[in-house]
Amino acid sequence: MGRAGEMQQVELDDAPAGDLRPSRGRRARWVVATVAVVALLGVATVQVAADRHEDAALARLRTLPGVLEPVGEHLVARPADRKAIMDLWGWPVDVGGDG
Repeated sequence: MGRAGEMQQVELDDAPAGDLRPSRGRRARWVVATVAVVALLGVATVQVAADRHEDAALARLRTLPGVLEPVGEHLVARPADRKAIMDLWGWPVDVGGDG
């Protein structure tokens, strides 16, 4: 043990004084971080390409005659009445006492 107020000089024999390269652990972290960033960029690129491909396919479909527009949030479900069923199927159906 050292005495209070006394400084000691310590030399490290393991690494030369001019060696400023990062340790293996630090390099490994940089490699892992770089691979993760490249993977995320690759996934994002593939997603953008897939979205553009889908948008182009939908645009081509919309140019065809008879193709309906996509149904959005404006679709409202309501109970069927006897007249609607008769109009759809062409024959009377019992819909649970709907008069």
